[in-house]
Amino acid sequence: MLFLEGVGIDFWQKTYGGGNGASFLEKSLKLESLPSGNLSKARLAAGERHSPTRTIVERHNRSMRSDALQRRETILRTARELFAQHGANVAMDVIAERSNVGIGTLYRNFAARPELVEEVTVTTLQEILDAAHKAQADLSTDQHAWSNFLDQLVNLNLGALSEALGTALPSTLSTRVLTVQRQCAIAVSEVLEAAKGFNLVRADLNGVELITVIGAATRPLGRAFKDQAPQLQERLVAIMLDGLKPENTTALPVEKSL
Repeated sequence: MLFLEGVGIDFWQKTYGGGNGASFLEKSLKLESLPSGNLSKARLAAGERHSPTRTIVERHNRSMRSDALQRRETILRTARELFAQHGANVAMDVIAERSNVGIGTLYRNFAARPELVEEVTVTTLQEILDAAHKAQADLSTDQHAWSNFLDQLVNLNLGALSEALGTALPSTLSTRVLTVQRQCAIAVSEVLEAAKGFNLVRADLNGVELITVIGAATRPLGRAFKDQAPQLQERLVAIMLDGLKPENTTALPVEKSL
């Protein structure tokens, strides 16, 4: 997920704005500055781990037949891939065709494009939230928990997806989207702090910087790069992730208040 100009900052300003003009970056920095004892209060304010968003989604999913649920999940997965590749304005009939469903089935699940865009946003953020919670729970017993978490973030193709969603999300978002987004900010900050305790990541990294690195590493490359250097994206990801490791780090510039 991205904050830098040209990489999708609009998406995060919209999604974490909360209607008061504050960007995700600003809110995340406030969370980063909280003493650890206050993180539980922040989590309660965000709806705890058992969010209304997840409850609504699970209740809706339980009410669907297994075949209908499978088709819905396929549509969401396909839409996410196409949004990342071609932008959120990709034709609905293309999404239906790639999902191997009829256009009527697509519209029965998502009556209009904004509904589909919101659901892709919610399910993607929920995956980040679940991955962060799992990584934090596994850190003490699984030496690969932190690297697995980073791999999951990379595999979500967040740079390309955030750029696409940034142009498609409305300026005022629903409560269910804002709730899961705020939970993501808290969960990512918590698992990062836990990873620091196990000396798995550099101590001077904050949550905003972590997400920005992942977003920048997965930003779409130009066609010329893809054609002439097909492994370039993977190499850039590896280089950036190496920079998060705690060994032989260079001191970061001191942050100046704006």
